[in-house]
Amino acid sequence: MSRRGIVVSVVAAAGLVAAMYHGSSLMAAQQAAEYGTGEARAIAEEMLQAFSAGDYAAFSVEFTGAYRETLDEAAFEAWREPLAASLGAYGGIVEESDPKQTSTGATRYTFHASFDGDDRVQFVFVTKPGTRAINRVELKPDK
Repeated sequence: MSRRGIVVSVVAAAGLVAAMYHGSSLMAAQQAAEYGTGEARAIAEEMLQAFSAGDYAAFSVEFTGAYRETLDEAAFEAWREPLAASLGAYGGIVEESDPKQTSTGATRYTFHASFDGDDRVQFVFVTKPGTRAINRVELKPDK
């Protein structure tokens, strides 16, 4: 192999290594931004207990700033009151699904919980892409 061929091969190999490193570091950063299964369940438990107690501060502690503005305390109460009246007291998480990546890069965590008035309620929280901050919450009977 000529000297030029060796230089081209070395440069190409260095570029490949750099690309692989960059890709693996992006993947590592995304994985670090996701909650582990036990962490996500603990967050869901805390949020559902706070929902049942009407404790907005505890319910919203993991929210992004923008989502906290969207679902402020008044909006939380307006959303919570009819749900809490029909669901009753929170009982616990009965099932959880594997986290799912959305098309936007967000991570969706889904749980099924029991309440006194309904033994199967779906609770979902979605994190902002690349972070652990919650930017959407859903709570509804699972029919």
